[in-house]
Amino acid sequence: MRRLALLTALAGRLPAHTLHRVGVAARDVAYAELNGVIQLDPDDRLRPSAEVLADLLLADAGPEELTAGHRTLSAAAPDEPTRLWHAAMTAADPDAALAHALAEARATVRAQGRPGRAAELGLRAVDLAPPELDRGTVVRWLCDAAEDAGTAGDVTLVRRMLGRLEGVGAPAADRARARLAAFDAAGQDLDDCDELLSTVLGEASGHPGLLAAAHLRLAVRANITEGAPARAAVHARHAVRYAVAAQDPAVHAASLAYLALMQRVVGDAEAAGTLAEALSLPAAPYGERITNSPRHAASRHAFFDDRLDEARQLLLGLLPAAEQSGVPEDQVEVLRALAEVEVRMGRCASALGHVGRAMVITERTGMSPGPTWYSAALVELAAGSPARAWTLADGAVRASAEEHDRIYLVRATYARGLIQLAAGDSAGAVASLRAVQDLQRQQHARDPSMLRWHGDLAEALVAAGDTGAAAQLLGQARALAEQLGRGAGVAAALDRADGVLRYATGGAAAALEVLERSVDAFAGLGMPLEQARSLLALASAQRRQRRWAAARDTTGRAMAIYREHGATPWAAARAPESGVADRMGLNAADARIVELVAAGARNREIANTLFLSVKTVESSLTRIYRILGVRSRVQLSLLLAGEGQ
Repeated sequence: MRRLALLTALAGRLPAHTLHRVGVAARDVAYAELNGVIQLDPDDRLRPSAEVLADLLLADAGPEELTAGHRTLSAAAPDEPTRLWHAAMTAADPDAALAHALAEARATVRAQGRPGRAAELGLRAVDLAPPELDRGTVVRWLCDAAEDAGTAGDVTLVRRMLGRLEGVGAPAADRARARLAAFDAAGQDLDDCDELLSTVLGEASGHPGLLAAAHLRLAVRANITEGAPARAAVHARHAVRYAVAAQDPAVHAASLAYLALMQRVVGDAEAAGTLAEALSLPAAPYGERITNSPRHAASRHAFFDDRLDEARQLLLGLLPAAEQSGVPEDQVEVLRALAEVEVRMGRCASALGHVGRAMVITERTGMSPGPTWYSAALVELAAGSPARAWTLADGAVRASAEEHDRIYLVRATYARGLIQLAAGDSAGAVASLRAVQDLQRQQHARDPSMLRWHGDLAEALVAAGDTGAAAQLLGQARALAEQLGRGAGVAAALDRADGVLRYATGGAAAALEVLERSVDAFAGLGMPLEQARSLLALASAQRRQRRWAAARDTTGRAMAIYREHGATPWAAARAPESGVADRMGLNAADARIVELVAAGARNREIANTLFLSVKTVESSLTRIYRILGVRSRVQLSLLLAGEGQ
């Protein structure tokens, strides 16, 4: 078992079909798996069950055991680059022929979408280069390997390359290439990259292509770390100008795509034209990041505009390229975006599958978890476990705060507020969504279609009793949406919140009209879960008018949608078994609390069942007592028993 674990550690990920070549029996593999030493990935490759286990095995093995392991793996290698890698790991002396062979293999492996192994091959080629080898060749190998390591997200390996470049006195422009790779490897944790990028600007002087690449990364940092989309747009414009001077269509297109995104954030009407210009440029060559591509930007704009079929098709078209590239960040970004589109379309099972894959890649590669946890929280809220949704959203908030990621701090806080609103925790939802509002103001983010917190905050304010603030917020949001020409999806969400406000303030008849309009709009957009949520709000308004039969039918329509699309948390949380909501005129969340009280549950038990705080349960009961005209739990239980007769 130890030998098998050591071989998997040396191989990185050992193809299962080569096991017989290294003398490992199936029962040995089964025993090692059973004991938690190794695990089999979905692509039939074995790896140590934990990175620390691999590190310990490699540190514990002696030189002779390591050499023997590499020789075994070299003889059993499924391809030439793998054979060369293991053969090179047994070489002790400089070898020009082997070094050149490794450099050629690096390019092959990179083209196969394995940037991490490509970087290792390049560095090993440098290690085996004899002293008389041309310095320019060594510098080129180091730069190529640094870019591969940056693509793979391996910060440690990039820094090793950069140190070697400085050690051999590489030209400033080559050092700048390596520093850009270090930025790429940092993921979302870009707070400490300002000095690095400032150094790049000095080293890249006179090289417009490098300056374009540097300004594009400065734009990304300004948006993510500083929460300054306007400043990011300035850097993106500089990147466009330098890319044109360098005649680099790939960076030109990527810079325009990022500029279009920043323009949209701040409500600049030029965003659509900028994106169209980016899409008109020639497709980027192999090796350019998908997350900076015009097609990816187009998918995001389609998502914001609720052109969901278009967004999904664009992302499905990008997914094979992301998988082939071997770039973890690209794979996760496409999978996350696809999951968010699909959950909005009500394709819950598919969304769970895609976000699950994104979670696996994130955990395996050690990527910044905030973005993936945010997307997973949204999907879990719709189709999985509310408790897990809360854990993921809370984790995303903490991870984004630690990495100074202002963008996903806002989004994760929004997800947390949405979960609180769904659970009936109006005070918690108001606090979270007010924080989102403040952060968006600080960032000068104006577009209400990108993060749709406005209607949710208004609903939370109504539930908390602050109808005046809700009315003011809705008026401002409607004016902004109309000014920017945002579509039916934004209006439908605002209509739902407006309907909730109207029936809470005595305008039940007007509320019905507005809520029916919201239901129809979401149905036309192909957003079934949002449609069902508006149906539930409509049912509450109907109950306020004591239209019991209509309320039952409307609630039944909502439940049927949730069940059809696999939105199990909503179907469970919004379907009180005894029909208390219909009989007493309570909303679904309050009705569920009443049912649990009647069943003998204490406040803490109710809080644990519904994922609320005890304080929220207490305040909800106070409101329920007032609505129903009772003063105690006993009177409430007696009233419920009488209603059931």
